[in-house]
Amino acid sequence: MQRIAEINLDHLNHNIKEINRVSKNKEIIAVIKSNAYGHGSIGIAKSLEKLGVRFFAVATLEEAIELRENNISSKILILGRTDEEKLKELIKYSLIQTVISKEYSEILLESNLNIKIHIKINTGMNRFGFDLTTIRNIDTVTKEIQHLYDSKTLIVDGIYTHFSDAANKKTTHYQISLFSNLILKLREKKINPKHIHCSNSIATTIYSDNTIDNIVRVGMLIYGIDQTKQIDLKPILKLKAKILNIQKIKAGQSIGYGKTFIADRNMKVATIAIGYADGLPISYSECGYVYYNNNKCKIIGRITMDYTMVDVTNLPVQIGEYVEVISSKISVERISELSKTIPYEIFTNLGSRINRKYLTQGVIDEENN
Repeated sequence: MQRIAEINLDHLNHNIKEINRVSKNKEIIAVIKSNAYGHGSIGIAKSLEKLGVRFFAVATLEEAIELRENNISSKILILGRTDEEKLKELIKYSLIQTVISKEYSEILLESNLNIKIHIKINTGMNRFGFDLTTIRNIDTVTKEIQHLYDSKTLIVDGIYTHFSDAANKKTTHYQISLFSNLILKLREKKINPKHIHCSNSIATTIYSDNTIDNIVRVGMLIYGIDQTKQIDLKPILKLKAKILNIQKIKAGQSIGYGKTFIADRNMKVATIAIGYADGLPISYSECGYVYYNNNKCKIIGRITMDYTMVDVTNLPVQIGEYVEVISSKISVERISELSKTIPYEIFTNLGSRINRKYLTQGVIDEENN
């Protein structure tokens, strides 16, 4: 295997315990869309089920079906829109559909299908949801929700909103206030949603005492990334790439496409089996690095689709050995900083050519591979 992502399930277990602690043991909706943020949705879902997580969220119907076809039995919420011609699939695979707008609610009602739903409330993200961006709309939104509860077909399982900038306390407290007032208004009407969620990963760490939710919807925390730096998480992914070739370069020679790097001395260069097709950003060229054992090796030349060249001058490297691309020595946060992007983009771009191995106590967990 030339590209390996090692997923540490002991760290995953630790992170779930930390989420339980900070959320005061609220139920978890584990967000495993986009192949579990590049960590492998099937392996992560199986591992989380073993840890007691029984609720997942994905972006699309196709992601949900993939989980079902791989024997994932927990609840699955689809966060995006399912096309009208595929609504029966929601029932076939026992899925929960987000009602992303009033217009979409009418489509679901007209289908006369017994679809389980969560209702999305727009409190400021302005992407999906019933419009509650101002408190003046509360009566209208309450009536629209009442209409769904009165339906003889749709089965309301929950209600939620999404923070646009959870680290911004002013705007987030305003969104929390709008959403909380709606929940209180619904309760006055004897409507008691089973699942209420607004806390994403950042909000779970900052506002655990200030939200009305009874379940938290977390993604990055699961994978060991806490953007608030307030809780003790452990990154669960280590990415390694094999050395495929070692070449001696003379001073004055160029390396890679575009001759963007000219050697100023005699060098030894290793070509490693990872490129931008695997998720390593091309913007990481010449500013990034990898590790060989404890040695920092600078990326030189332009990252290509399949390969990356690194400076291994004076190191005893051999073809077939591995370098660390993401690890405790070089975090995904640091890579994203140098690449001028965000950790989400790095993770979700990790490609299908990467072999994912799920480890517990350093041993491959055969049930999850």
